[in-house]
Amino acid sequence: LSNNLINRNRTHALGKRCHVFCIVYCIEEIYIVVSRSNLFTPYNMFDHITITVKNYDLARSFYEIVLAPLGYTSLYEEDGIVTGFGETRPMFWIAQSDKSHPVSANVHLSFSVEDRELVDLFYEQAIKEGGKDNGAPGLRPEYEENYYAAFVIDHDGNNIEALCRTEE
Repeated sequence: LSNNLINRNRTHALGKRCHVFCIVYCIEEIYIVVSRSNLFTPYNMFDHITITVKNYDLARSFYEIVLAPLGYTSLYEEDGIVTGFGETRPMFWIAQSDKSHPVSANVHLSFSVEDRELVDLFYEQAIKEGGKDNGAPGLRPEYEENYYAAFVIDHDGNNIEALCRTEE
């Protein structure tokens, strides 16, 4: 990164609130926030993210149903082993694992949504599709005042979240 880009990011982070991709490495998990923004700006940390899965067909079906209410659809698929989801371009990808690409495990994906009803719908759909409850929809003021989220463990053990930060 150039110093100019680093300085603009720093100024932007202090001066404005925006939806961006971010990743934080923890001891046993990777936390990822997937933004609804489809525009590339110098302030986005990530352009897209891919997780590898043990059962591609099951994962594709699961994510297709769970992400549809959030406005994300499958925009690209190749050879029945990789799919990219998004609104106008693929930003969240799933791919079949293989010897060179093991199953992604303990990944925390957080999908940013515009209202609390979408969090509720995300949770309901994920549970119906075989996801395991990891936190029912609700406010989590210990994170932030308006942090309304739901958490579900997908078929590969990843913690997926729908998050709304707007006031009710």
